[in-house]
Amino acid sequence: MHIDELPVDDALARRLVDEQFPDWAGLQITRVLPAGTDNAIFRLGDELAVRIPRVDGRTQPGGKEVEWLPRIAPLLPLETHVPVAQGRPSGDFPWYWDVYTWVDGETRDALDIDAVQAARDLAGFVAALRSIDPAGAPRGRGVPLAERDAQARAWLRDDARLLAEWEKALAVPPWDRPPVWAHGDLDARNWLVRNGRIAAVVDWSCMGVGDPAIDVMVAWKLASAPARVAFREALDVDDDTWARARGWALSQGVGATTYYTLETNRVLVLEGRRWIDDVMSDAPVELAEYDPAWPALYERLAAQIRAALDPLVLEHVGSTSVPGLSAKPRIDILLVVPDSADEAAYVPALEDAGFVLRIREPDWHEHRLLRRADVDVNVHVLSRGSTEIERMLRFRDRLRDHADERELYERTKRELAGRPWRYTQEYADAKGEVVEGILDRDAEIR
Repeated sequence: MHIDELPVDDALARRLVDEQFPDWAGLQITRVLPAGTDNAIFRLGDELAVRIPRVDGRTQPGGKEVEWLPRIAPLLPLETHVPVAQGRPSGDFPWYWDVYTWVDGETRDALDIDAVQAARDLAGFVAALRSIDPAGAPRGRGVPLAERDAQARAWLRDDARLLAEWEKALAVPPWDRPPVWAHGDLDARNWLVRNGRIAAVVDWSCMGVGDPAIDVMVAWKLASAPARVAFREALDVDDDTWARARGWALSQGVGATTYYTLETNRVLVLEGRRWIDDVMSDAPVELAEYDPAWPALYERLAAQIRAALDPLVLEHVGSTSVPGLSAKPRIDILLVVPDSADEAAYVPALEDAGFVLRIREPDWHEHRLLRRADVDVNVHVLSRGSTEIERMLRFRDRLRDHADERELYERTKRELAGRPWRYTQEYADAKGEVVEGILDRDAEIR
């Protein structure tokens, strides 16, 4: 993942443990995957974990995790590992390395768990962490956004759309109250799930005190707008901290997608795309007048999809596909594949083309939704034979062919767009009655 990282393999881990902790020499050692960005993790026997840095290892003993985790862990509602021993530099390896207690659980993609419940569990965790006395604590990752500005701009380069959002966050007043404890790296890769719920949070290398926005940022890492709302409802977050957290999520997203590639760290690149998409998708609903450029944008995106795979059906749908109709400036694409539940058959190819899986709905036509971080697009994936395919196309064609239906739908959208919505899907759901009426009238004449 890094140009300057040290190779850390199973044989090295075995030698380090056997030489420095002979009492554990008989314990099985097994690499834990997926790998962390900076450390290699190994399970040692049933009750221990070994963490060996691949980059930027410590040249001095101790460390903030060794000092502070034993004090903090008993005060938290979710489990975590605690340090047991520390390995020292040797002829084989130049840095200190650590042995922790093993915590049972599995890492899960944020799409694969109950995101709203995860939001509430994480909010409780963050609240408990904030309540811990910060006296004497080390500075953590929660620094003022201004300290990230130069690096963020280098990552953003010439993307005016993302740069404008970054500058909004940068303009928010910095945290001016006493610093609070934060984990600093609440990505999904650091959650451990048992029985469908987050049971533990691991990897405290970024721990310390500072601006709470660094942990509030997880609201944009839950892969769900309703979960983001649930997180804020469960945690006391002022508007400025929320805005700074949004900026943190954006800067980490562009950092992950710029520093890493799909070849060096596929998981983190795809997560970074989601974070950017969530940040850019949580703005108020705003309708734009019909833009004749929308069909051309669809054709460009469709060409990228066709280059990645051989679709059964590929159609421009949604409001941007109806000439003369105002719309959110988001291109909706219908992609039909033999089996949308068979994600391995099409998702990796679309990811290589710049798309990212955002929604998985096994209970609704096995629908999948992919988006892009750089273009406002929804790719709706359905299986051959799904009744929803015909509904989407009929609704589009009815609006194209009937000015009265098009005017009714536009009036409805404008009225609904003027209301406050917690997330865009609520706005979409509110149009349901009018959509069904239009489809019913279309069915009557067929």
